[in-house]
Amino acid sequence: MNDTMADQAQSTSRVVERPAWSPAQIVGLAGGVVLVVIGAIALARTGTNFSDIPATHATAAGMTFTCLSALVQIGVGVVLLAASVFPTSAKSAMATFGVLLVAWGIVIVADLTRLFNLWGYTKSTGVFYIVVGAVLILTAAVSPIFLSSRRQVNRQSRSKVDATFPSSSV
Repeated sequence: MNDTMADQAQSTSRVVERPAWSPAQIVGLAGGVVLVVIGAIALARTGTNFSDIPATHATAAGMTFTCLSALVQIGVGVVLLAASVFPTSAKSAMATFGVLLVAWGIVIVADLTRLFNLWGYTKSTGVFYIVVGAVLILTAAVSPIFLSSRRQVNRQSRSKVDATFPSSSV
């Protein structure tokens, strides 16, 4: 008896899921990079003399910093960078730090004399924080999260295949 296989069409199906993403991640990365770079330049210019913070005033990107304010700005930038890995964490970190930056910028603009010695802030720094914070809040509020998956179906057809085994007779 000769074994043969009839025409059979085999199909395989698989779902390819891509990780979720959001434009907020790109804005969060950009904001984090800007904060880290400006803070790092300011920290390089001020030095790390934390025993006499008011003596460490330096200017970076048109804003005045002390070693403490530069270090805090670097920290905020690094947290924004880390949070931008995932879309939901990017949006929540941007909303949180956006509100904090706007509020802190308003405090700086409203009371420059008290904040100048320890933090080194001027009006331009306060305005910078207000603008960056507003951009972060707005982006976190309107940026969607995209989820995507794609179903891929592969069809392979087999024609008649004769078995190569010899037939056995009894």
